Amino acid sequence: MGITQASIDRLNKHKLIKKCDMLELGAQNTYDKRNYGKIAKDFFKSYGINHTSWDITPHQGAIAMDLRQPIEVKKEYDIVTDYGTTEHVSGDYYMAHLNIHNHTKKGGIIIHENPKTGHWIGHGCNYVNKAFYTALAALCNYEIIELTEEYAMGNTVDGCNICVVMRKLSDNEFIDLDTFNSIGNVFAK
Repeated sequence: MGITQASIDRLNKHKLIKKCDMLELGAQNTYDKRNYGKIAKDFFKSYGINHTSWDITPHQGAIAMDLRQPIEVKKEYDIVTDYGTTEHVSGDYYMAHLNIHNHTKKGGIIIHENPKTGHWIGHGCNYVNKAFYTALAALCNYEIIELTEEYAMGNTVDGCNICVVMRKLSDNEFIDLDTFNSIGNVFAK
């Protein structure tokens, strides 16, 4: 999807554009008023953020990583962002979330902006609703800071995304696969 003006506004609202270690899933571009089409890595680095991005293909400075596989990098981040990347993870949505959990510091922030179930049909392979993130937060000991629905990229017909900002409250293990699958209403129907 990319980082929209609403995404930037959300980061500013929660005072998250600051010196920190950030992991961006996908090699994103910005689609805000001032930086339209620019590489997000450059945007974040201009604010002194120690920025790392993972993408299935190494482009725009991203490190090649497959979120469907266990990622054994021994680093945790202050902020992990998912601006429309996990919606494209085919085959192992659970592993993508396990990797996010394992690479977020205790007290760190996780941001997801992904298609609402029934929207952006055919664009990705994973769709979510607010109930998914509410259940995930409860099961994983995350605090929901913001949970909203918003239309993106000018698509006000079927372009709604679920946007969530969560804080990881403890260093607990991620939930098991059966528990994750029990949340339901995650995968494209």
